[in-house]
Amino acid sequence: MKIDGKTKPIAIVGNPLGHTLSPLMHNYFFRSLGLNNIYIPLTVEEKELSGAIKGLWSLGFKGANITIPFKEKAMEYLAEVSEEARLIGAVNTLVWTPHGFRGENTDGRGFLKFLQEEKRWLPRHKKALILGAGGSARAISTILALKGIDKITIANRTLVKAQIIADKIVSHIGTPVEIINWEEKKLKKMVNDADIIINTTPLGMKPFIDACPPINTEWLGKGQLVVDIIYNPLMTRFLAEAFSKGCDTANGLGMLIYQGALAFEHWTGQKPPLEGVRELLEKELLGS
Repeated sequence: MKIDGKTKPIAIVGNPLGHTLSPLMHNYFFRSLGLNNIYIPLTVEEKELSGAIKGLWSLGFKGANITIPFKEKAMEYLAEVSEEARLIGAVNTLVWTPHGFRGENTDGRGFLKFLQEEKRWLPRHKKALILGAGGSARAISTILALKGIDKITIANRTLVKAQIIADKIVSHIGTPVEIINWEEKKLKKMVNDADIIINTTPLGMKPFIDACPPINTEWLGKGQLVVDIIYNPLMTRFLAEAFSKGCDTANGLGMLIYQGALAFEHWTGQKPPLEGVRELLEKELLGS
């Protein structure tokens, strides 16, 4: 069975989806280029994930985004997975092929593309401290390693998840990765040594805006780039404190935009118009 008509749909699959800005962003891209596509959110229960993915492919959806909490689980139901997504261990983008969906991961590349384009930041000869060890940390760590960063330190409350990321990067890429608990005394040295500090935890996200990653922001200083992949609020407590210490700072909106742009290219073969999209999303966030 296929979808009839000229409008070709693309979906985002996750649960919950009330927070997502992706439909606003991608439908803006489609309108700007005059493409006859529509991007729709589909809330799915975990037990329905296999049927949902197979159904989207059977219906002729050009592709989909996969978001929390299905980025890892979705890999089981795909015809193929790109080498990079397999290395990361998660997919966030599905692309229609005659044999089934192909899985891609644009999170890490989108993050790095944002830093390159808007911060003129390159990973070579740098050291990164990553706070958290979830799916975003996995994607960001992997792309930094692939692009030649000198060293990665992952700080997390529990070391098991961080160790899985470290082992995969060390064995497949060779980049040194150190894992550390939040409470270890040498965390201060890791913060001091880092060229970039990246918060991938949800600490500070609405509605818990008073939360902050458990590191002492007094350790931060000029010359460091501090990134919080949260974008709601646009200025988290962590970023505000880093800015007050003279750090260059960035929120997660850039990562959202650039990972979305890469997914859009997979689906359409065209580069989306980025002019105006940040202002559109910021207006939506400030009005929420």
